[in-house]
Amino acid sequence: MSFTTATVQRLLALLACAAIVAAFVALTGGGTAHSEDAPTAAPQPAHSYDPQPPAAVVAELEAEFEEQFALLREPGGDAIPATTHIDDPRLDVAESRQLTPPPAARLAGEGDVEAPEAIVFVTPKADGSQCLLAVFPELHGPGQTCAFADQAADGYFLLTYSPDNVITELYGLMPDGVDEVTVDLADGSSVTLPVISNGYLARFDQPTVAVNWTDADGVEQSLGAGSGD
Repeated sequence: MSFTTATVQRLLALLACAAIVAAFVALTGGGTAHSEDAPTAAPQPAHSYDPQPPAAVVAELEAEFEEQFALLREPGGDAIPATTHIDDPRLDVAESRQLTPPPAARLAGEGDVEAPEAIVFVTPKADGSQCLLAVFPELHGPGQTCAFADQAADGYFLLTYSPDNVITELYGLMPDGVDEVTVDLADGSSVTLPVISNGYLARFDQPTVAVNWTDADGVEQSLGAGSGD
């Protein structure tokens, strides 16, 4: 079983939690690696990082997120399964928000694409960032990656999970104004997923390669999201 996160180079120091982050495609630089088969993070824009910013700074960072993500303007409180071991005390688990998987009807006709097995949450962290937590019933802890608002607004906030380096689950967050993403797959095909309450997620029968979208300004964007990276 292997977790991936697209390339963690940027914020490796940013999110040193302990964990299961080595094979999840996370697009923030703060994922946690519990093992070599756990989530990891993707290329991130440079970002100075203070592990313990003043309360006023945290409030400002949280406000930046809320300004650009409608999901984060809604009350938190979606329950993460009690059996999930979360070893980062800086996560405000009580304020988690669950991502909504696409309806089965929306995936019909998209080839071998299904709703993911993971339950995915966006959870605030004490440093003003937000974290994606992908929870699997059979795993001890969640796959995790974190991002600040400026990174997430540019699409750098996603995870991939591949139990066998073939079947791949993809989870991500997009800012307001992005209604869908197109996922490029290993066989050269592509699948379009809806962005529901800022979130997109799906399970594929092959590795993912990239995520493409049109931002709120009408500019086409693309980000590598190789599940085997």
